[in-house]
Amino acid sequence: MISNTEFVEGDNTTIAMNSNESSQMIEYSVEWSYDEQKLLEESLVMYAGEDFFAKCLHIAARLRNKTTRDVAFRLTLMKKYNDEKMRISQLKEQTSVALREANELINYHRCEINRWVQLANEQAYVLKQLEAQEAMFQDNINFQVPPNIVDI
Repeated sequence: MISNTEFVEGDNTTIAMNSNESSQMIEYSVEWSYDEQKLLEESLVMYAGEDFFAKCLHIAARLRNKTTRDVAFRLTLMKKYNDEKMRISQLKEQTSVALREANELINYHRCEINRWVQLANEQAYVLKQLEAQEAMFQDNINFQVPPNIVDI
């Protein structure tokens, strides 16, 4: 159910209703005071077991300046409002879950990348050591025996 302050606003409005013969304009009272909204919400609890039409009749009987159509229109708007609120809430939750999963995936890949960078750095270090050892080995191979040692 909506709170009193969220839905109590507006002036009289006109909406189009299709009939069998032609399209006609019907005016509904959409200006609801705080007290009327509060009474409407209390009445919804009282007549919760009733079907929609009976509920509208009983609530309209409790409200002095509202017709059954006004109540039916208000209840329909309230339902649409609540449905939209619920849909938005679900979308926010789905978005939040998707963002959380995306962040987890990003963090996982960031860790994987860090591990690969660390492995690459270790391999570069080992490669440099091997190159240094190879250079020393190459120097030993190219070492020329001095001619005076051969004569001895």
